[in-house]
Amino acid sequence: MLLAVPAAPTRYRNKHIVIDSLDGPLILDLDGIRLYRGDEEVALTITEFLILGTLAEQAGAAVEQRLLLRAASRLKHPLHRRNLPPHIRRLRTKIEVDPSQPALLKTVRGYGYRLDVR
Repeated sequence: MLLAVPAAPTRYRNKHIVIDSLDGPLILDLDGIRLYRGDEEVALTITEFLILGTLAEQAGAAVEQRLLLRAASRLKHPLHRRNLPPHIRRLRTKIEVDPSQPALLKTVRGYGYRLDVR
């Protein structure tokens, strides 16, 4: 017996990761290189997207800075270790309810960062 399954909205047919946040789910569209909060698209730079994608694929686990740098260095210009914190800070302003008290994107001192999901 076949059951009719309603089609997913077009933008969610691609490979995606759902990040459960206090402000509602964030949908990271890996194929479309986009981030959505509900129906609204959140503007990310490609570097921010690569960093968030790497963290989301390992949600709940601490990710070393060097792995985030390697992920973001897929671009023409490699990212230097000193340039990672400003990218994280800007990413927090886009995904956190209160960027000064991050609930999602946490710093693991001396190691890297962790994306905490509820």
